[in-house]
Amino acid sequence: MQMRKKAIVLADCGELIGLGHLRRTLVLASALTDVGVECLIYTPFASGANIVREYGFKHYAWPENLELLPEADIIVTDSYRLPSDIQLVWKHLFKLIVAIDDVGDNASHVDVIINGNIYAELISYKNNINSKLLVGSEYSLIRPEFFGIGAGRVTNAVKRVLISFGGTDDGKYAFAIAKALLEREAELVIDLIVSPLYSELKNAYGIQHPRLSVHHNNPDMVQLMGMASLYIGAPGGTLIEAMAAQLPFVVVKIAENQSVVVDVLKRYNCPVFEEFEPKSIAIKAQNVLSQKLEPCPFVRKLSSDGAKNVARRLIGYLPN
Repeated sequence: MQMRKKAIVLADCGELIGLGHLRRTLVLASALTDVGVECLIYTPFASGANIVREYGFKHYAWPENLELLPEADIIVTDSYRLPSDIQLVWKHLFKLIVAIDDVGDNASHVDVIINGNIYAELISYKNNINSKLLVGSEYSLIRPEFFGIGAGRVTNAVKRVLISFGGTDDGKYAFAIAKALLEREAELVIDLIVSPLYSELKNAYGIQHPRLSVHHNNPDMVQLMGMASLYIGAPGGTLIEAMAAQLPFVVVKIAENQSVVVDVLKRYNCPVFEEFEPKSIAIKAQNVLSQKLEPCPFVRKLSSDGAKNVARRLIGYLPN
């Protein structure tokens, strides 16, 4: 009887780096599970444990000594803080070492690199000449449910804006945008997302408004995007989900590592802000809401089978 294959998934997350790494690894883990791989999910300091369980996986604490991980067929890592030499140590533990790598400079000893971002083709991976590359939008790690939203979206007379600045935002960014929008729009409805990693919300303006709904504990993003007319937020994983949902957007850079995405979006004249200016962002949002815009050109490149494509490739790369 053939033994079931096993994968270890190391997904970094936390208040400083958010939840994007974890969410996309969980999408991949789900696809691997569908092809018969048992996935064990590790995150640091119990961060993101509830999200891991919501996906149906058991959560494990990130070990202090990464050399003591259990043996498995595959290890998938999504973190910027792993020591580069640990991958050499892992050669005796795992048949296939995989890194989800956005930047191209921290995975020189891995067997496979995954980058499904819209800018992936711009990364050279010059330090990874012996690695197999799964690069480009056909390998985007997005829940398939987001791709079915666009065709079924109903246009409502009352516009609804979804604001989310990712897992690093305790409300500082989102509430500032909400305040600016509510001051300018008399009928606009807002869904505001605050990271579940924070127990206390930073509502510096004390905003309480009948047209503002605050979502704190892992809301159903598929449902919220299905109701929305516009997404405002950072250029991270939620933006890619909004693109898949064919949802118009206004993007705001809030961290230096988002510069590459911002530069690509600017080439296509997408509405992007490199400075956090709530009033200007609100004005741009009004303009976008008043126009009937064509879907972002990246929508046509994204694949609803991205995670499946990756999972099939990884199984194929395993030695017999």
